[in-house]
Amino acid sequence: METKGKDSNRMDSHNNLIGARIGSKSKSFLDLEPSVRKRVLDGTVNSTDENQITWLPKEKWSDARVW
Repeated sequence: METKGKDSNRMDSHNNLIGARIGSKSKSFLDLEPSVRKRVLDGTVNSTDENQITWLPKEKWSDARVW
């Protein structure tokens, strides 16, 4: 659902695909937390690895919004 072109949307798409793969391989909800936690802790700024969570550089972060 993210629009193309914005760095934050590319990051979201990248990370959502990783999340979907984790979810599809999990046998239960309890399986999710350790897998997600490990991926988040192993994430890095501007990763291009399809298996690594990516973050924007801190200067590109925006203020949080309540949806």
